[in-house]
Amino acid sequence: MFGKLTVYLSAAVVMAASAAHGAEPLELNGVLFRAVFQNETGVIGKQDKRSVSPNVRAEVDTFSVRAGAFSSQLKCAEGDSAAECAKLSERQKIERAIVALIDREGIEAQAARFAGEIRLLTDWQGRSDGPIEEAASIRDRLGVDSSSPVVPFMHLLLAHRYRAAFEAAVQEKKAIVAAQAEALYRHALAQALQSGSRPVELAALDLDRQPFVYRDVHAKPAGAGGPPCGDGPTADPVPEPRAWLPACLLAEPGAAANGAKALHEFAMDIDHDGKPELFLGSQSERRGGVGPYHVFRGGENGYRQVGTVTIRPKFFKVLPLGADGRPRVVRYLRSPKGDGVLDTLTLDETGFKIVSGEHLAMVAPGAERIKDMFERKSEEQPAK
Repeated sequence: MFGKLTVYLSAAVVMAASAAHGAEPLELNGVLFRAVFQNETGVIGKQDKRSVSPNVRAEVDTFSVRAGAFSSQLKCAEGDSAAECAKLSERQKIERAIVALIDREGIEAQAARFAGEIRLLTDWQGRSDGPIEEAASIRDRLGVDSSSPVVPFMHLLLAHRYRAAFEAAVQEKKAIVAAQAEALYRHALAQALQSGSRPVELAALDLDRQPFVYRDVHAKPAGAGGPPCGDGPTADPVPEPRAWLPACLLAEPGAAANGAKALHEFAMDIDHDGKPELFLGSQSERRGGVGPYHVFRGGENGYRQVGTVTIRPKFFKVLPLGADGRPRVVRYLRSPKGDGVLDTLTLDETGFKIVSGEHLAMVAPGAERIKDMFERKSEEQPAK
């Protein structure tokens, strides 16, 4: 993770440690966005390539090469209506984007099938119902072809259409439609950012960073935007943690090899206020069920990250508030050999802190004590 929380296993004890490092920012500057959604050839020029940061240049170069070598399988056949033939270039643009983004065997045929079957309108005419109608067709294909290698792109295209619908609805002063499109955009964007295809994830991040995609209404839906990435508490709100966190994970060293970071999540009320906190962890970062989890507290203006804690959810429990009124939790981390440590942690303004630790092996009588301790996931806060 950023400020990588690593679990060090030894023959004597399991210890969690934090080794801070700075992840190089991802600078895309609209290059992938334009190549996917606007450029008629998909080929990326030298000046644009120089404008992106080195940590994404390989993906940008590969996209451009694959786009340049692309040959469409879609043709305007005899008997097709003039309206359908007019849409051919747009279908080919979608087909090319899929092939350029997703390097999988047989992707060309899958791309042609998807691009040829979804509903496309000749002109949205500045209205929100156009991109919404196209999005419905994409969702239909997603329901039918949920195992297709094109799925990552389907989520990306959905995000684009809902973003366009949001902007058009704002211009039309359709507040309800704008709110619905914003919510659907957040969901589609989160799916694209966790898709398993790093080029698609980068394209989704670039899409989210654009000031507008269809109508410049000086308004952006809450997507992956938010405060700078990090392990500690955030002063500024995080609009949608499920989109913000994968976008941050993309900037990690090694992310190019690891690909997407599907999220594991659960909720626990660590401060006993009746509003459970959201725990999000990267599936690929978990080893033996143990991994770092980012903890978010909801509020009127969105979520705020309160800290990051390395745990195995099965052996994690909420304790009553401390004498100082701060949240307290207990965790057990162990090595494959069965030795481990039982930690009590508190949460303050700077994040989670270990306040006490006890060596405890996962053998009798320690095993029984651990089992009894974590049978209930939360201890009730005593009445005042």
